[in-house]
Amino acid sequence: MKKLIFVLMLIVLMLIGTTMLQAAKNPTHVITNDHNSNSGKNTATVFKFNSKTGALKQAAVLKTGGTDLNGGFIATHDVEITPNQACVYVLDDGSNDIAAFTGPKGKYKKVGNYTSLNSLWESYGGSLVSSVDSKTLYSANSESMNISAWTINSDCSLTHLSDYTPSGGADYYDGLAVSPNGRYLLTSATDYGFLEMFTINNDGSLTDQGPYYFNNFPQCSLGCYPAEMAITSDGNAIAIGNSTVGQNSMFVANVDSSGNISNQTVIALTSSPQLTNPVLPIVRPSKGGSAVGYMSMLGYGPSYPGGITVFSLNETNLGQSKVLSATQNSESQLLGDIASMGTWVIQVAGNVLCAFPIQGSTLGKQVNTTDSRGSAISITVF
Repeated sequence: MKKLIFVLMLIVLMLIGTTMLQAAKNPTHVITNDHNSNSGKNTATVFKFNSKTGALKQAAVLKTGGTDLNGGFIATHDVEITPNQACVYVLDDGSNDIAAFTGPKGKYKKVGNYTSLNSLWESYGGSLVSSVDSKTLYSANSESMNISAWTINSDCSLTHLSDYTPSGGADYYDGLAVSPNGRYLLTSATDYGFLEMFTINNDGSLTDQGPYYFNNFPQCSLGCYPAEMAITSDGNAIAIGNSTVGQNSMFVANVDSSGNISNQTVIALTSSPQLTNPVLPIVRPSKGGSAVGYMSMLGYGPSYPGGITVFSLNETNLGQSKVLSATQNSESQLLGDIASMGTWVIQVAGNVLCAFPIQGSTLGKQVNTTDSRGSAISITVF
């Protein structure tokens, strides 16, 4: 009897632990790169998210010590918190530096600004992403048209490690993604229509494995422009934006544990309302070979509305991936970055952060919060 009680207690503890683990996966905070250009002094703002109302409340303002040009690709991911939440990094494209801060436990203490002669951004901006082990930061650099690796030191300072020009050719690289197993990094060359795959070495350096093209489809009569990407949680598939107003489609493909891409497929994003300019997807955790994703549709003026398209991603039969619903954003300005808050999705619209509750395969009523400090292009969440 005692053994049975012990087993039941163990099961209860396991269930409690699992519930806590699942709950911990839902982010509670948002960090914006404010892209202050008028004052010449850039900042990042930390917001606390209310999962009941969808509202955000300012919690901290991080002064980067750098300047910004208020430019860049709209959906670039140029603010990053490491997976262990120890460090925060913000890109200053005006002063061509990365500002480093400690994470929330370190009360967002400013550490320094880091730059390299071969890592340059300026008006087109760039992206940041951390390695899974939180030991390396990677940047996509639009002006120098390359990729850089930076060693993350114990105090969150950065040491420039190396630069890489993808073998597919120099381009305005903006999309970056690290695989869930930490073995490879992908970057997108939007103009030239390919993703470049790099193996991540033990010291964080990269080995170029070459390009995979996404611009040879019959549907791409007006061009195909692979943009930001999302890798599924089980690492078996990727979803990729197609940054073009003239067509409404995205790319999907299979990927193995080493980053080798196969079965490139185009999926039409036909919907009602018809949203346009699909650039940046996110995907929820995979279940049984499928995942639900959310595509940030940037729009382009009143004639080309933007918002969020919800889609299913069939990892074993990519051609069966399809649109589930579409929600138009009430903000008329060009839209941007997107992030999951567990039961909500947040989309950037200039200085407005738009939260949408997830209701099955659709999104509910939009809740807006103004970022009074600037015009955010990208966000990161934790």
